[in-house]
Amino acid sequence: NFAQSFYLLGTFLARLLRLRAMRIQLFLGTLVLLFNHAFAKTFRATMPGAYPKKPDDYICTQIPLPQFEDAVGYISKFKPIVNASVHHIILSGCSSWMEGTQAKKPGPCTSQCRSTILYAWAHNGAPLTLPKGSAFEMGRLTKTKSLTMEVHYMRKETEPDYATVELTYTYTPTPYHAGILLMFNAEGSIPPLTQHFTTNISCRLETPAPIYVIRVRTHAHALGRAVLGYYKHPGEREFHLLARGNPQWPQTFYRPSQLLALSDYVELDNGDLLLARCVYDSTNRTRITEMGSTNADEMCNLYLMYIMDSKYELPEDSELCADEMVPGAWRFPPQGSFDYAPETPPPVFSKEKLELELDLHWRVHGIRLGQVGGVAIAETKDGDSQLFVFHRGENVWDSSSFDEKFVYQGYRTRFVSSPIVQVDPYTGRVVDAFGDNLFVLPHGISVARNGKDGSPEALWVTDVALHQVMKFTWGKWNEPSLVLGNKGEPGRGPDSFCQPADVAVASTGEIFVADGYCNQRIVKFSANGEYITSWGVGGRTVRDPDPENGFQVVHSLTIISPEEAGHGAQKGIEQICAADRERGEIDCYDLDGTRISNYDDVVLQPTVFSIVYSPLYKLLFGVTGSEKLGLGDELSVGMGLQPEQEVEGGAFAFHPVLLSSDKEIPPRGIVKHVESVDNMLLSGVAFRSAHDLDLMADGSAMFVAELHPPYVSKLNIRNSGAGFSPVRSNSSLPSPGSNLQPNFSSPGRTLLSKLLITGLLALLCLTVFVISLLLVRARYQEVWSLSKRSTWMRRTRHYAGHGGKKNGKCQRYGRDEFRPLNQEELHGLDSDGDYDEEDADDADTVIDIRRFAALDGLKSSLATSAYRSAANAVEPNSLTAALKSSAATPATGMPTAANKMEPDVSNHSCASNHHIDT
Repeated sequence: NFAQSFYLLGTFLARLLRLRAMRIQLFLGTLVLLFNHAFAKTFRATMPGAYPKKPDDYICTQIPLPQFEDAVGYISKFKPIVNASVHHIILSGCSSWMEGTQAKKPGPCTSQCRSTILYAWAHNGAPLTLPKGSAFEMGRLTKTKSLTMEVHYMRKETEPDYATVELTYTYTPTPYHAGILLMFNAEGSIPPLTQHFTTNISCRLETPAPIYVIRVRTHAHALGRAVLGYYKHPGEREFHLLARGNPQWPQTFYRPSQLLALSDYVELDNGDLLLARCVYDSTNRTRITEMGSTNADEMCNLYLMYIMDSKYELPEDSELCADEMVPGAWRFPPQGSFDYAPETPPPVFSKEKLELELDLHWRVHGIRLGQVGGVAIAETKDGDSQLFVFHRGENVWDSSSFDEKFVYQGYRTRFVSSPIVQVDPYTGRVVDAFGDNLFVLPHGISVARNGKDGSPEALWVTDVALHQVMKFTWGKWNEPSLVLGNKGEPGRGPDSFCQPADVAVASTGEIFVADGYCNQRIVKFSANGEYITSWGVGGRTVRDPDPENGFQVVHSLTIISPEEAGHGAQKGIEQICAADRERGEIDCYDLDGTRISNYDDVVLQPTVFSIVYSPLYKLLFGVTGSEKLGLGDELSVGMGLQPEQEVEGGAFAFHPVLLSSDKEIPPRGIVKHVESVDNMLLSGVAFRSAHDLDLMADGSAMFVAELHPPYVSKLNIRNSGAGFSPVRSNSSLPSPGSNLQPNFSSPGRTLLSKLLITGLLALLCLTVFVISLLLVRARYQEVWSLSKRSTWMRRTRHYAGHGGKKNGKCQRYGRDEFRPLNQEELHGLDSDGDYDEEDADDADTVIDIRRFAALDGLKSSLATSAYRSAANAVEPNSLTAALKSSAATPATGMPTAANKMEPDVSNHSCASNHHIDT
């Protein structure tokens, strides 16, 4: 829609000004085609004016898909648009092609074409967004050739109803395609006056590749009290819960975790045993109830929405499980499979969410802190919790701290006094301090725990100025027991680092270092410090979006233990997760560096500074950095369209992907689109310069390290409901009458939204300029009209070439002409203090809009002089592109001055453009 509007307006202006309209039309028409194929669009499946004649009326229609006649459409989102009389909508795919563009006349739902259910919405239900990189396929060339819409109306209507489902689609194929697997029972009979009567379903899954269940829907009629789903891997005896839902809840698709599954991505493979059971209560019915489609009958359905690798075809028959196809599968039913499900439905989007409450009375007292690079929590065997704070004292990391070879320029600094501070997490009192004469610019700190009992074994720290990683054996704080890296010498070899950011230790004892700023890699060592491997070597640039090509800044690491990733007695795949700070993404790998999952989108924007996995909540927590205003936002502020304020960083928590150890990792990993609805924190406390975080083992509080005062903050964690709250009784809470309130912020805008806003504002400015130009002409001349077209065309031709090429050569700008617009964009990746006041030179975007020279020397009748502008662009490049390997010393492989910004003198345009590479 934006591209088409731009095309129409551009065509109008081209015709108005007679500036080669045909070429502009062709160019803008090409842009429209590119937009149509590159960006998501929407269409609406609408009920064409239904008249419900009675309460609880069911009306259906069939909807054609003319836009997918010659091309496949990939549907990624379903959004309902309904009024209060609509109880539920079921949108199904039909295997028969429907000609034309109009939906069929609304009618009864007795003989509708319905191959498979695609989307089901019920009152108070939610829109459905598929994981990023997955979609349903629709069109004449697919199994879904048209749509069937069923609408259940709660009351009679006198006006026609146009219930709608808006579908978002593209024409671009996705790595994963989605499907529906239906499990149902059609043979059972329910006796009268009976409680906890069950009907069973069982089958073996037949699939060419693993499938990942992402949504579950249960269905039964009036007698249904519970629908349960289970699965077993070959050779296992234990049941794994897939879903436990009440068919009386809103009939919509739920996330598996909402129905008590352990993960929102349940992996199933060929040969797995699938089981389902419906539990009924017929105590108020005196007749036998058979299975059937009418309201007087009963049903037992479990719908599994899944995604699988698009290289493989979806299973031919979506109704794979009917009745008991595996004899004896229910001989030993799992405990609780006869119970009714709760009457209260789960929250719309997820399990019970968490609230963060800033503890305004807590602070670290007894020591003067500087910039805090990291915090870490340890719980001893006797249950005592200890907080460790890693700070920089009077030292500050700014743009002058390192030279072009990443060697620290610390002639004015000294070693930090007491950089590691042990603090009581309940009172804020300093218990101990150590590490004198060892650190210059402390950065990351983490606790290594015993793989069996979880007790602390060591404290790991990093120093970006020394380019070293140090280990302190637990309780032996006088000196480090292991040091990795060469002191003060940056390098990219197996025994060197360049500004290492963080450390994480797996249950195997293996050490993982986020060699984050210059080398942009993860380095793996054995438990005794011997180099094993590394990945992400060389980093990646903004122009290289492929996540397999490395990182931009690996800023934080966390471990998901195998016990947490497993299901029941089956252990899971242990994961090492990394926060790619500048990209606002999180990547998780197995311990050998094979990608398991990638997380991105609005919740993680603009930058992810730190992450930590909580075994208690089974959530991945993190903090984001603040966001400076871009060009579009600055224009919005200048025009009064939005207030002048900085978008601050916040906190998030979401369910990561967990895989069993007996399952293969998908070839490209799983891409998860972390949207606002995935954030398990109801509200995020805003931070000016959040840098690190950690959680109490009992889940009662979260501690956040910042580069600005108060340097360390404590936030109490509470469940949003009335259930269990892990906050301890002796925790300090804000007083009820306190006027101090935490500052909350919303997630930052996405890149696409920023581009659209900037484009719209630029288009608005262009329109205002053209209108002003015409008004100036009307003031000094006769009123312009179509009758004066010949005069306008002559003047346009006469002055069309002013300031352009002359005799094939480039003409310089005159003293009284418009001067070029100068824009520079710098990405400061050389420090973590991007948001310090001292680091104004390292701002993400610096825009220099020069004043236009006065326009004189032209006659008033020639006020339509051509507009010219030129822009200087700075393209951010990978920092490691400046590194050159050398076998001499680690320092000799650093970049030289020749790698610094140099102008590119080649210029093939008439504008004086200079392209600068950094």
